[in-house]
Parts: sequence; structure tokens; C-alpha cells
Amino acid sequence: ILDENTFWGIDDDQGDHDEAASVCVLPDGGYCLIGGTTAEGVEVMDVLIIKVNADLEEDWKTAIEPGNLHDFGKCVCRYLLDGNLLICGTTRYAQPLTNDLFLVKMDLQGNVVSSDLFGDDGSEGGFALCETAEGNCVVAGQTNSQGNGGYDVWLFMISGVTPDFEAEPHSGVAPQTIQFTDHSLGNIDTWNWDFNSDSIIDSYEQNPSWTFQIPGSYSVTLTVEFGDYSISCFKQDFITVFNLDSALYYSGLESYSKCYADPAINITGPLTIEAWVTPQDWGNFYNKILDKNSFTFFLSESFPVYNEYCLVFQMLHQNGELSRSYTADYSVATAGAQHLAVTYDGDQDIHIYINGVNQELYYLNEPEGTISDNLLDDLYIGNDASCNFPCNGIVDELRVWNIVRTPTEINDNMFYYLSGSENGLVGYFKFNEGNGYEINDLSGNLLPGYISNPQWVQGVILLPVSNDDAEIPQLFRPALFNYPNPFNPVTIFQYYLPESDNVKLQVFNLRGQQVDILVNGYLEAGIHHYSWHAGELPAGIYFGQMITSKIKINRKMVILK
Repeated sequence: ILDENTFWGIDDDQGDHDEAASVCVLPDGGYCLIGGTTAEGVEVMDVLIIKVNADLEEDWKTAIEPGNLHDFGKCVCRYLLDGNLLICGTTRYAQPLTNDLFLVKMDLQGNVVSSDLFGDDGSEGGFALCETAEGNCVVAGQTNSQGNGGYDVWLFMISGVTPDFEAEPHSGVAPQTIQFTDHSLGNIDTWNWDFNSDSIIDSYEQNPSWTFQIPGSYSVTLTVEFGDYSISCFKQDFITVFNLDSALYYSGLESYSKCYADPAINITGPLTIEAWVTPQDWGNFYNKILDKNSFTFFLSESFPVYNEYCLVFQMLHQNGELSRSYTADYSVATAGAQHLAVTYDGDQDIHIYINGVNQELYYLNEPEGTISDNLLDDLYIGNDASCNFPCNGIVDELRVWNIVRTPTEINDNMFYYLSGSENGLVGYFKFNEGNGYEINDLSGNLLPGYISNPQWVQGVILLPVSNDDAEIPQLFRPALFNYPNPFNPVTIFQYYLPESDNVKLQVFNLRGQQVDILVNGYLEAGIHHYSWHAGELPAGIYFGQMITSKIKINRKMVILK
């Protein structure tokens, strides 16, 4: 007996019933003891775990409840496969009065990693466990659910193989190559990867890379084999691949993008701000699209001083006055991508555009004079510096100008990417990175930006820079595009509806024969997308056709092989 005067209890004032049933040695020379504890006068027992160091001084203690009435830990050992603790024991239920065997995995800091119950209609209990050389866990106990006696010895083995994996990145623009890394535990013979849930093995490598060619959301399965057994790990919607254009979904208080203060975006005079925005959840009075302290652009749901579901632009002027200009009730749709823009001439003239249409404005103090200096203020996208007002929506193709863009310029370019060299463009964010923690400013200023906690999602598909006036959509009538064109084998249809309508989108060959129907039903107003896979259709000229109640539009396409 090295020390017969050392005692431990779960808590000094909890009662007089703490007992240990098993102990194991830990790598630091200390010990882990497990057993049971109950409060004085209460007929309920929990599993007691106490960690002491090599000098028998208590490091931590905890109690856990694998069941709901009477839980007692019987055996503990250190699981060499991952370094955690394995604890088995018995849990008793009140109704019916039966037992189950429990098996708990706990890390060396006392945190439960996993907890499982084993048993049938009768009573089971676990009393001892050990680890095999292969990393499996053997549990010994008793059962009266199986066998022929009142109680029989129950001996079973739980596989120590645990399949798991990670990927980098989790998203991107098609085609996107993803590197998968195996994090499985145990002695594994083979790895079988299914990257697209088609039940076909795509790779047998342990750490494969895979290129996703077609946009979509992909669930991934890793099945590992060991001896005569196999176990699978399935991750739902694990990889997201976008159609040409990605965007950022800002939700949650810590969700934002940020560009550090820079003289190039110290805008005090004329300005224009544009973005494609898709509201997702109108959860705030202020759903910030862009904020720079001295001026902020946001959606408002029902703040008392504004209209409901409107767009607001607020400025702090150099004279100290705060102006607020906002649109009519329900001028902003509650769903669907919308092009939102504001212009201010630095004096008094302000305009707000929704899908290129100049809106009637209301005011809480009309704007007057230049904007207050904001040289030292960072530019926030999807939130503000306080992180209290997330956009609760998707922001895409953000453009910041230090000039006033005309209505024609706004309308003519909202469906097109910019070159980045346009006059007056001081900040241009496509958000087409598709993954990672940085956003790229494609204006000449190359402002550094990073993101915090937004989610990469599918963005609005824009067309390449074009001077072809015939390609410019008129927002007062439906519009149909597809990109890329020519293509092989996937193209993206983007079509605009100025109002809700019944829509039929179909494809014909050069002979006028219908080869596919893509859409046939009622759609809400706004921008819509459809990814079309030409499959085994031969190379040649085809026509996409959109029919609404008011117009029929044909779009010439070329499939390359």
C-alpha cells in the first residue's frame, strides 16, 4: 500500500456514496478511476470518472448519465488506437425495470466522444473490456436476452475501425478538383470512394483527388474494408460545385467580408453601389449589404421608421446630418436574385434602382452635401463593423464607383461582367473564388479582402464583357441567355422574367425536332438558371426556346465534340 490515506469524491456536499470499480494507468503516469456516485437519499446513480496525476492529486472529475436512472461504470481502459478512454458498465431503466450495457468513449480531458447502448428486451450488463492487437474492442458481460439460461455470458467485439475523411476545398466553380484525405482509424485493407452517390467506386486510393466536371451538390461515401468486414462513412451534400459563378451567403452575427481602409475607397462625393442580392431570411431591421460607417446600404423588413421590405441608403454628411432614403413598401421581393443599385451626386440627387427601375423614394432627412470622411473606416460586405446586422441573404457581383452611373449604364451592364478598368470603378468583387477565405478586388485598386463565416453558394451567372448591343437585355421584357456557347457538354441557361408567369424552356435541333424539355411550369419573377447537359446529342446547331404568356424567345447554340 503506497498511500492508504488518499480519498476522492465527486463533490464534497453531494453525499456519502462514491465508489470506484476500475482503474487504468495513463501516459502521464496518472490514473483514471471509474465507478458510481449518487446524491445522499436519492435512488439514482451516475457513472463517476476521476482523473488523478502520478502524485494521486486530482486533475478533474465528472459524472455522466448514459441511461436515465441507475448508471454504474464497471471497467475502464485506454484505447491505444486513438488514445481515448473506453468505459463500459450497466444502465438501469425505471420502466421497464431492465438493464442495458453501455460503452462510452471519452477523451483525456473528460469530454464524451461517443456513447452507445447495447441490449435487447431483457437485461444486459458490461463488466470488463480490452483491446485487441487489431484495435477492436472486446466487451464481456451478461445477458438474459440471448442464450438458454437465466443469465448467460455475453462476449462481443466492436470494430475499432472508424472510417472518416475530410476534403479541401469543399466547394468551387466547375470544373473543380477536390483533394480528399483519409482520417480513418484502425487497420484498413482497402479504401473505396464513391464521389457522386451512383454506387460506382470512383477511386481505390487512400487519399485521392477528384475533379467534379458538372455543377451540383455531391454526397460522398468512403467504404473501408478490413478482413471480411466493411464499414462506410457517408457525408450528405459534402461537396458543392457551382455553375461558372459563385457568391457569398451572409447569415449569423459573425458572417461578413471585409476590406481594410484605403484612400481609394474614401468616398465623400459622387458614388454608385451595385450588387446582385438574393434575400433568404428577413431576420433583422437592418440587413446590411454594404457598410462603411459614413454610408450604408441595407434591406429593411419592418423597422418602424421605414417602409416594409424596402431598400435603404443612409449617409452621414460632413455637416453632421444623417440622411436616410428608402423605397416603397414591398419594393424588394422576398426571394429571388435582384439587381440593387444606388447613386448619389455628392450634393442632393439620390436614386435607388431595383432591377434597373428607378424607385420612388421616401426620406428621413433628405441628403444634402458631401459624405463625411471615411478614410479610416473598413469596408464591410454582408454585415457591419459591429457584426450585429448580417445581410441574411446572398450577395454577388458587388461594384463600388466614385462616380454617378447613369440609368442606361446600370441597365446595360448588370448582366455582364466588367473588365475592371472602367472609369470610376474603385472596388469590384465578383465573388467567383468559390472557396477559401479571401475575396479578390478586380478593380485597378486590388483592395485586399477576407471573409469570415459566410457560405459559398451558387451565384448569378453573368455574360462575358461584351459591346454587342443586341446582347443587352431589356428588363421590361423576358430575356434568355446561355453560357458558355459553344459548349461541350454543359451549358447554363439564364432567363429573366419581369413578372411571374407560366414558362416553357425547351431545346430543338436544326430540323425543328424537340430534343429536350427543361422547364414547364409557373415561375416567380426574377432571374432563373438551368444547367443543361447535352448528353449524347451529336455536335451541331441547336436552339433554346423560352415561351411565356407574352413572348417567345429563341437562342442559337452550338454543341462541340
